[in-house]
Amino acid sequence: MRTWTAAVVVVLAGVGCGKKKEEQQRTNNPPAPREVTPPKEEAPPPPKKEAPPPAETPKVDCAAFVTPADIEKACGGAKVELTAHATEGSNPMFTCNRLVNAAGKKGMIANIKVMAHPGASGAAGYAKLIKDATPISGIGDAAWSKEKEQAALKMTNYDVGFTKGVFVVELSESKDSMNPKPPCTVAQLTELAKVLVTRLP
Repeated sequence: MRTWTAAVVVVLAGVGCGKKKEEQQRTNNPPAPREVTPPKEEAPPPPKKEAPPPAETPKVDCAAFVTPADIEKACGGAKVELTAHATEGSNPMFTCNRLVNAAGKKGMIANIKVMAHPGASGAAGYAKLIKDATPISGIGDAAWSKEKEQAALKMTNYDVGFTKGVFVVELSESKDSMNPKPPCTVAQLTELAKVLVTRLP
């Protein structure tokens, strides 16, 4: 019985010594630290390029752009007066908006407009929207004439227009019961357009 007990004590002592040796080895030889890979730093996005400010629309002196004398010369001596519409200068679409009246009379008989269309398409894009027009060569970047009858209104509209740079110019008049004889023919409006195109910047 004593022999068996002694054997058990010896075994337990051996186990205890083994554990102490393992702990001693762990203390003397700690595990090597693990290498931690730092996260990759992402490059910051490139700074956004600011769009350049839009170019300022060139100024047009509406009073000098077209005068009664210009219309009289181009349209066979027609005596007219020009007045600025209330919308003139309010925005680029109404850079100039001149009403044409017969001298000494009330009532518009024609209209001359200058519109600015800045941007990539600009005036060229506007000109493409004109339908059923006859092209005119030799005036600005593009030019056209147009005649349209409105039977329901007993009216015929006559227009000559052209583009130059950012500008669109339209010369318009109508033939109706109030204005049975417009001041200019389409051919005469075309001659007037040849003069006006030279006055745009």
